[in-house]
Amino acid sequence: NADTSSLRVRVQENQDSNSFDSYVKFTTLQEIDSSSQVYHLQENSSGFFQIYFGDGIIGKKPVNDNIVTLDYLVTDGEAANGANSFTLTTDFPTLTGNIDTTVTTIHVASGGTAAETTESIRFNAPITFQAQDRAVTSQDYASIIQRNFANIESISTWGGEDNLIPDYGKAYVSIKPLIGNTLSQSEKDEIIAILQSKNTVSIQPEIIDPEFTNIELDVIFKYNPSLTSRSKQAIESLVTDTILDYNFNQLNKFDGVFRHSELLSLVDNSDPAITSSTIRPFLYKNITAGTIKEQNDFTLTYVGNFFVKKGSDFSIESTPFTIGGIDHFFGDLEIVGSNNRKVMIYRILNGENQVVVPDAGEINVST
Repeated sequence: NADTSSLRVRVQENQDSNSFDSYVKFTTLQEIDSSSQVYHLQENSSGFFQIYFGDGIIGKKPVNDNIVTLDYLVTDGEAANGANSFTLTTDFPTLTGNIDTTVTTIHVASGGTAAETTESIRFNAPITFQAQDRAVTSQDYASIIQRNFANIESISTWGGEDNLIPDYGKAYVSIKPLIGNTLSQSEKDEIIAILQSKNTVSIQPEIIDPEFTNIELDVIFKYNPSLTSRSKQAIESLVTDTILDYNFNQLNKFDGVFRHSELLSLVDNSDPAITSSTIRPFLYKNITAGTIKEQNDFTLTYVGNFFVKKGSDFSIESTPFTIGGIDHFFGDLEIVGSNNRKVMIYRILNGENQVVVPDAGEINVST
């Protein structure tokens, strides 16, 4: 449980020496010689951190009777995230006596993570090696950030030239943190500081918040009760767990792809009693509207085309929102002579839809 970012490595000549030489973590071969006071950090076969030093050619080599002192903080990983109340357990002494102190929390605790998995190391290690501690390609940026910043569930990096509207001279970074949906401003500043000494001078890194497209599923399955000892509720729970596992393993990352046939197969195979299943997926996004009209201009971009229903049925739906204490909804209407559709706001009066705002926006069915 050592927080290796807090690790301090000191070497003293012998037991009688009163002075220490401070060693820094090895990061690059640049300007390293036989006298460089650096240490190397790795994980051993038992899963513990291991410190070793140079060989006298690349990095200074400690000699017999030297005493090595390691100081570090011990953490509980994810358990500490969100901590916001701290108490000072000792006083600050002065020449005239102790002074009163007040602890003010500026940012809650964050960044605590579990150890990186073997699969993650297998994927990231070759990319990190190729980067050679410099940021040139988009993969280099991802590798450097992952090595120096912990609060990452998923990361995406790309060059400005890959934007729909090219923005040359920019490198874009988007991160889904372990806690919450967006990074705090202090975390963004920390990442920019990490990249400042790594990227080429002409490239300006920019961190943008990720956009989320959610999937809602209507799942219908048939099962033969004579082929299982599970109750209906137990099978429903099993199917739900299967879908949640698929979501966690496949979709909670930037390059995740929802594969309809793959999920169908997983549901069918979750219990031998299930004979067939049907899954109907819907895409949705959440918006938080306010009372200031100018701040309620939202553009929602989806990853797939809209399914346009013929006749009077709406192609979009929304959960209710209140105007004057009455539930209202978003719907859409056909635009004559166009493939696009008009967004409108309606309420239900005497069982019928009553249009309140006939033109509240427009739908491009492709995006």
